[in-house]
Amino acid sequence: MSDIILPKIDQSTIDKKEYIFKKLKKITSSENILSHESEIKPYETD
Repeated sequence: MSDIILPKIDQSTIDKKEYIFKKLKKITSSENILSHESEIKPYETD
């Protein structure tokens, strides 16, 4: 069995998440974007 290798966390991208959410809202409806902490939490990994 092979190990899963995840990419390293890019802190600069995480720091820009509000900016990214704002830009996404310009191209799609707000209800299509998971931007609140309670919406994102289930998709975090260990």
